Amino acid sequence: MYRNGTILAKEAVIDWQILGFEVEVSLRVTLDKTQSSAFDEFLAAAREIPQVIELQTFLGHIDVRLSVIAKDMGHYQQIYRDLILHLPHIADIEALMHISRIKSNEDLPL
Repeated sequence: MYRNGTILAKEAVIDWQILGFEVEVSLRVTLDKTQSSAFDEFLAAAREIPQVIELQTFLGHIDVRLSVIAKDMGHYQQIYRDLILHLPHIADIEALMHISRIKSNEDLPL
C-alpha cells in the first residue's frame, strides 16, 4: 500500500464460473424510505447473503444495486425467494440477467 493512500489493496480476481457459478443477476432495488433506518438495515442484511458479491448505493429512483451469483437458474430462484425477498424495506425490485462482461477494467488513463 502506498503511503499517500492511492493504492488501497492488492486483490485476487475470482473466476466464479470455474467455481460453478454460471448465473449472475443484477438487482435494482428501491427502498421504502419512510423509516430513517431503511438503508442501514437493508445493507446490513444484504451483506449477510454470501451470494451477494457486490452492493452499490445510488441517488435517484434506484437506491441499491446488488450483484448476485448462483450456480444455475434454480439456485438463483431459491436465493431470490428464500433470501432476497426477505430483505427489509424493499418497495420495488427489478432483476437484470447478466449475459456477458464486455469490459471490466479498473486501470486509469494516467
